[in-house]
Amino acid sequence: PVRFLGGLRWGPDTTIRVRLGVALALALAPVLLLGAGQSILAFQREAADRQAVLQSAGERSAATARARMEAAGVLLETLGPGAIGMDCSRRLAEISQRLGGYQNLIRFDRIGRVSCAAGAVPADPGRRDRDWFQALAGGRKQVVTLTPGASYANEPALFAAVRSEDPQGGFSVLAAVIPLSSLRPELADRSLPRESQVAIVDRRGQTL
Repeated sequence: PVRFLGGLRWGPDTTIRVRLGVALALALAPVLLLGAGQSILAFQREAADRQAVLQSAGERSAATARARMEAAGVLLETLGPGAIGMDCSRRLAEISQRLGGYQNLIRFDRIGRVSCAAGAVPADPGRRDRDWFQALAGGRKQVVTLTPGASYANEPALFAAVRSEDPQGGFSVLAAVIPLSSLRPELADRSLPRESQVAIVDRRGQTL
């Protein structure tokens, strides 16, 4: 008799069934190994594809949010010359309702007082000393912040403000209050895996 696989002996007493089983196992071993290797490669490929889909969706969501903030800046610059006078509040309210996505549109004078607004504005005696106002007073064109120093909305919101030059040589500030809920990434994208979650973070890694 011949010793095989450490303990199996071939001989007259070895059944045909056992011999066929061992032969079949040896014949299928390369196929099984190949199948296992292909499964591992397929899993890795699927993981890479999923990561690419998530990255693409995140980039689209971030681009949408960035476009909204840039649009707010353009809107405020456009309103600059016209957002004055007795009709100011009515015009701002109409624009806010027509466009949607804005909690409030506000115009401040050069010392931080409210000139007019689409809605109610919280009192803030130290507004002119806030970092964002000082930046605009110093010549900066636009500021976007999550911490303007007062609660300008009844939910978390971005505060986007631009400097507007007055014909008399002074300046004023036009601000848009944008609820973060209006910037929330869309999860209706069919290309996203199930139970996906998308968030927007700033350059410091803080979740918006």
